[in-house]
Amino acid sequence: MVDGVEVENSEFYYFDQENFVPIMTENIIHSGSAKGETALSVYSDYQEVDGLYFPFSITYKTKGGEGQTIELKTVELNPEVTDDLFDFPGE
Repeated sequence: MVDGVEVENSEFYYFDQENFVPIMTENIIHSGSAKGETALSVYSDYQEVDGLYFPFSITYKTKGGEGQTIELKTVELNPEVTDDLFDFPGE
């Protein structure tokens, strides 16, 4: 829904032909100041963690624009999480 109107949302996935991992996604922005622009998510620096591959570098940008890159240091699968992690500070 954009401004109370249902809008079709399509996302295109691009895969590496050798390793079959996603290398980019692309979709149209439907609201806000970037309305009508194409949003890109670029995935790279794949590393294996417990037999699965994860992108350790993800760049978010608009087509033709500058972006912001997130670099991961580690990926943990199924870590032990205790309930106190969800406590409000100061309690």
